[in-house]
Amino acid sequence: MRTTPKILGLLVLAIGILPVTAQNNAGSQKVSFYSAEQVKKAFGIDPASPNGTNGVLGELLDSKKNPMFKGASSYKVTVRRKERKQDPEFHKTKIHIFYVLEGNATLVTGGKMSGKAAGVDEGDTVKFPGQTVAGGETFALDKGSIIVIPAGAVHWFKDIPGKPWLAFNVELF
Repeated sequence: MRTTPKILGLLVLAIGILPVTAQNNAGSQKVSFYSAEQVKKAFGIDPASPNGTNGVLGELLDSKKNPMFKGASSYKVTVRRKERKQDPEFHKTKIHIFYVLEGNATLVTGGKMSGKAAGVDEGDTVKFPGQTVAGGETFALDKGSIIVIPAGAVHWFKDIPGKPWLAFNVELF
């Protein structure tokens, strides 16, 4: 569908880098989630649009209307494949935007880690190997859904029941 790249492009332009000052604040960043149904509705025709486009219906997130976001300086476009759970982590400077293409996953954001961090890798990722997350917010990442995980937000792929889970991913730095 030709409209999909336009919406994803708008998301890339709309998101910026959020500063993270301490590990204890890692769960305080707001995650933006759009269910497959919300994304499907965003492709609809806006009744106020004179030329039959999706108009403002396609605008899922606008950094100009959300003061938490600033302009991004660089980005990377990837595709992701997951077939098993992943340890919790957060990125000090990287924002993830996932658009689910296939499968489903249970993702937990925020909450409290069951132990201490293993350190920070060269990509500014703080990892929590072998740990789980208590509390937080749980999202069902199904085909067609979009989630925006800002820098500093702990995220944990708790379960991947719909193997494989495939997603289009934009990383903003």
